[in-house]
Amino acid sequence: MLLDQQPRAPSGLAATATSQAAIRKVCIGICTAGRPQLLAKCLASLVRQQAPPGHEITLVVVDNDTPPRAAPIVEAAGAHARFPMRHLHEPVRGIPYARNRVLDAALALGADWVAFIDDDEAASPDWLDKLIGAAERYKADVIQGAVLRHYQGRVPFWAVPAPPELREGEGMKFAATSNVLFAASLIRADGLALRFDEAMAVSGGEDTDFFLRARLRGVSITFSEEPFVTEEVHPERLSFARQMGLAYRTGANDVYIKRKLYGGIRIFLRRLPQILLRLLRGMLQLLLSPLLAPFGLDRFKRAALTGGRHVFKSAGVIAGLLRVRPSPYRKIDGY
Repeated sequence: MLLDQQPRAPSGLAATATSQAAIRKVCIGICTAGRPQLLAKCLASLVRQQAPPGHEITLVVVDNDTPPRAAPIVEAAGAHARFPMRHLHEPVRGIPYARNRVLDAALALGADWVAFIDDDEAASPDWLDKLIGAAERYKADVIQGAVLRHYQGRVPFWAVPAPPELREGEGMKFAATSNVLFAASLIRADGLALRFDEAMAVSGGEDTDFFLRARLRGVSITFSEEPFVTEEVHPERLSFARQMGLAYRTGANDVYIKRKLYGGIRIFLRRLPQILLRLLRGMLQLLLSPLLAPFGLDRFKRAALTGGRHVFKSAGVIAGLLRVRPSPYRKIDGY
């Protein structure tokens, strides 16, 4: 609702696009905490990745558990890896701390490019090759790959397939770290020197913030469906309550990000009538959604989810204006 507008560089922030560097040395980063089995599956999909000739690959696993527990898993996977693997411990709990530790490692390695994949995802066999190929083909500073959902057992009731929103080669306004490759010039001191905002450790959304700031500085972000990963979705994440919680968090984080970039709350006050209208429209859609059930269960679920997201995202925006921050990451899903 607030980040769906074409971003413009705020006053005082120079638009400084990066120049695309040759892709020779790539650092792949994984951040993990409390999900050993999923991490093992993720690493198993990565150790046999085949990069194009002439590329140097290093895989960095940042263990955000206290005490660290991932070292034996990394060591076991490393015995079958085609490239070096490193296990690092980040004792401060929070995703942005762990992701910044990956950035530190990439800079220390002298990486030209950095890739991220989540620990609950499995990469397709040619994932890395496709990521690199897309970056070279589209001359983009950031390549966002596709994420396909995978469910263990019965599909959750509220798991309604969403229509594809992006086309191959289409530009994006921001990206996520779930499946991404970006030029190290975004993080180098002689480039944009970006970091993940550690103040967002509790609320999440630091990857959206990171890539939005990059986009405002002239970085090009391009989508490619070819380098895909499969995400093992925990059923609880797709409950109605959790999906509404995500919408609420997104709204509150939008306010935090825009306040940080532009200062003050004038942008939200100008749009307050639109926010309230969307809130009322969502409430009406949510209340009327059961009337669609006789015409198809999926129609009912889509209407309920869409209406609910309007309601909770609007509520999140209002909460953000009151400086209320969500805290969704106190519980870890997975195994």
